[in-house]
Amino acid sequence: MSIFSVEISRPGKFGLNTSAVLEMPATWAEFQDAKEKARITDDKVIYSYEVLHCEHDWLRPHIPENGNLLELNLLARRMEDYLKDSMDVFDAMVKLESGRSEGEPIPLPKLINLTFSTENCHVVGDIASDTQLGKFLFENDFFTESDAEAVRARIDAGSPIRDLFALLGKEHRITNGGVLTASGCYVEYDGSVNEVYVPGEMAYFDRSGAPVVLTVSKGHFNDPGYDNDRQITLNLPATDQQIIAAADAVGAASLKEIAYSCADCLIPAAKEWLDDTQDIEQVNDFAKTLHHMERHGGVTEYKALLEAAGCEDMDTALRLTDRIGDLQLNTECSGPEDYGREILHKPHQSENGPLDISPFVDHYRFGKALMEKNNTIETSYGLLSRTDCGPILSQADQPGMKMGGLGQ
Repeated sequence: MSIFSVEISRPGKFGLNTSAVLEMPATWAEFQDAKEKARITDDKVIYSYEVLHCEHDWLRPHIPENGNLLELNLLARRMEDYLKDSMDVFDAMVKLESGRSEGEPIPLPKLINLTFSTENCHVVGDIASDTQLGKFLFENDFFTESDAEAVRARIDAGSPIRDLFALLGKEHRITNGGVLTASGCYVEYDGSVNEVYVPGEMAYFDRSGAPVVLTVSKGHFNDPGYDNDRQITLNLPATDQQIIAAADAVGAASLKEIAYSCADCLIPAAKEWLDDTQDIEQVNDFAKTLHHMERHGGVTEYKALLEAAGCEDMDTALRLTDRIGDLQLNTECSGPEDYGREILHKPHQSENGPLDISPFVDHYRFGKALMEKNNTIETSYGLLSRTDCGPILSQADQPGMKMGGLGQ
């Protein structure tokens, strides 16, 4: 589930601002991938982001448009992983804190620490109104004996019990700073915050460092006696012994009896078709390739190539790996207009000295024609071309084409 959806943008010299949409919580690989698409190459690059979607409306007023993206992602992680059964409590805490700050937005570090502080709340379920709260308090002796006697006297005098309970509940809620949640709970929060998160002292991502991470389980064959709920995390690349050990750990008799899903991948776009790959040894070969690219370079070029080819299966992905050494990626251009302007940037020589012809040229049309001539492909990561300007993809590599021989 996506807690936040944000669009990251980098303004500047690009003909069109480069941007990428990131769903949060995101893994480290997904976060880096979005930054690459937005051309945020280092910490010195100025960028902005816009929150396109917030899953919880009550949280939206507290989410800054230009806060710390890492903190925003950490908040999303905490909400998804640790607050599934206590989101209404967190909702109440945010509302109470907002009231104490007179409606001022709660800073992201404090929101994160509130997710560590739900234990500081008193929660009563199945309370949807002040009337129900008052009845619960009365029946469970939350009042002094003199208060209880006064209540009984008013009941004996004919006061409507429902109205009396509503009054008692409302007075208690206001006095104790309680909140009735939309899910039907009553929450009291004393305002204490566990200072667990300190900027710079907590990891923003749970990351093994492996290029591919699988969640391995036993295959399900519609036989209740055969299935089990065991799961294990397997980091790839792995040795044959490690893969066999993972199968043993989930109770599978052989590799054919295991099932797996991709929990993380250095190339986020590959996660979906990795799940469709039936051969874990083939997935391991893919992980070995990514590991080699991490050490020697070429990961971003490979991502651009897979996008250009519309890759949707493991066979195609592995077959395209031998192209990486011949590719170059221009990340400083976002399209034909940038490309044309870049080529014409340097003044051309004439008999009377340098002549800047750039103002007299349609940069987009010039750049597009040059891209076609040089077999350059526009991708989310930049302009991809071969070092010898030859075709990057064969006919079989084109999206939607049936795969055949490699060809050039």
